[in-house]
Amino acid sequence: MIFHGLGFHTLVSGALMRWLEWSSPWYWVGLALTLFAVGFLHPVPWNLPRDEESFVTHALLVARKTSVFGLLILALLVPFLTYAAYVIDQKERPSPSADILDWGFERFAHYSTMPASALIAALILRLLWDRYASPALSGMWRAMRVTQKMDRLVDARDEIANLKARSFEPEKYFADGKIFYGLDENNLPVYFDVTEFLTTHHLVLGPSDFGKGIILQGIFKQCIRFGFGVFYVDPKGDDWVPYLLQNEARKAGRRFFFLDLRPEGKGTWHPFVGGSSRERRTRITRAFNLDKSGTDSDVYKAKERALLDDALENTDGSVKAMLDYVKNRADSELSMLRDSLHEWSRITTFAQPGRRKGHSIEACLMNNAVVYVRGDLRDPVVKDATKAYIAELTGEINRLAKVRPAHVVFGVDELKFTASAEINEALATIRQSRCNMFLLGQSIANVEAPDDRRLDGEALARELEVNTPIKLVYRAADERTAEWAEKMSATQQLSIVQRELTKTNAHGGELWEGHRMIGNQEAPVVSGTTVLNLPRRVAIAFMPGRLATKLFASPTTIDNSYASWEDGPSGMSPTTDGPDNDASDDTQGASRGARIGTHL
Repeated sequence: MIFHGLGFHTLVSGALMRWLEWSSPWYWVGLALTLFAVGFLHPVPWNLPRDEESFVTHALLVARKTSVFGLLILALLVPFLTYAAYVIDQKERPSPSADILDWGFERFAHYSTMPASALIAALILRLLWDRYASPALSGMWRAMRVTQKMDRLVDARDEIANLKARSFEPEKYFADGKIFYGLDENNLPVYFDVTEFLTTHHLVLGPSDFGKGIILQGIFKQCIRFGFGVFYVDPKGDDWVPYLLQNEARKAGRRFFFLDLRPEGKGTWHPFVGGSSRERRTRITRAFNLDKSGTDSDVYKAKERALLDDALENTDGSVKAMLDYVKNRADSELSMLRDSLHEWSRITTFAQPGRRKGHSIEACLMNNAVVYVRGDLRDPVVKDATKAYIAELTGEINRLAKVRPAHVVFGVDELKFTASAEINEALATIRQSRCNMFLLGQSIANVEAPDDRRLDGEALARELEVNTPIKLVYRAADERTAEWAEKMSATQQLSIVQRELTKTNAHGGELWEGHRMIGNQEAPVVSGTTVLNLPRRVAIAFMPGRLATKLFASPTTIDNSYASWEDGPSGMSPTTDGPDNDASDDTQGASRGARIGTHL
């Protein structure tokens, strides 16, 4: 018996005896559990706000109060009642109070580590709960909320994760009376009515290898199948578009011509022979920088232009003939006209005798041909010749508008280097001459700084913005283009979460509260963040009659097993006026195998 050594067992009642025996260790176990509950639940808060409706919060309050009252009962009331009962029961003993206290201290020394350990464990667990477990559960519960449907502002992380190029066969979406551009975000085809297409210029912006050529593949295919003439001036060359134009022209029974302005291209083109006399003169003055500039040099340029007029009147206009005429008639050793003609004469493409007709823009237009023109950005003469070609082409399109057999789609790449006064003028006028243009560049900032310093880049950019109703913007290479595209996309009203509250508990854990503030905010339809993070083959399309949208393009299947420009004379003309006019073209070529390539 627990009190056997003290001699008390004969005097204590049976009930008190059983309680004292049972209390070791179960009283201490109960005290430890109660201390654990109080330490983990905390004794505060003791009251809740009147508007608190959470069942869990009310249940925790009941448990907290129960544990505190239980601790008070076990730690104060039970020892006091035990002490009083013993003293009363043993009142005839010499020192009952001392006996029970000695017994209590002995039990406390033996079992005190149990409630102390429970309290320490509770405090540690409460720290871990508040600091780590509770914030994690709060976040999980927040994620599981059934919330009101809200709009979201653009997040670059989401754009990078969700925007992926898509592969499909564009030909499956070709339709009568419509031009197919690609698929939107919902995999629905994006069309534009072909009658409106005929009077709509296009601006396509994006870095190299991001999809400008791919969008042209499908559009050029459809243009040729609709019977339109196609001219594409490419200053840097493309590995796939020439094959596509050649293949589609052959299928349509049309003539395809590849003009390579580079000397190694073996082509023949007289840049100052075609067109009206005034247009020829203007091309030369602009190509050789002989037009008025508002400086003292205008006096000398006037003399150069007079000499040019004489040369045009007395020669056939070929570079070789004009150089022979001018080099012995220049007034001094310094002659811009003579030196420029001499420089151009070193390029075999332009230095052939006039009797060798070579490539004829007029004949190509009148025969509704498909034409690919290859330039070279590294060669300043070829680069200027490319601009001269564009000048002649726009002039001939206007001059022959009423007699040409078909509408013409004219595309030109690398707008920074090919921009000219003729393109600027054509933006506003050429649509009336049955022609629409595709103008391609790296970025709007690139366009605003044209290679030709005689042009006002900002004015050119404004003309492009106004006169190109359809704009396709691939990944922005600079902040200026991203801001420009964002501003151009217009704005929308979004319902978004403007503020969501959190609170920090006593141990530094942050918890979400159940309060959100929702409001309207104006945001662009297309964010600059989106434009800066577009992957390859994904563009933002700005088209009349619809909001700016993401446009997914995919390459078409192209047979690259045969190249007419490698087997036959380049720069071939559809004229048949004589034996030296490079009259052969791709209508006579035959495919050499069935090797099919896809531009990825």
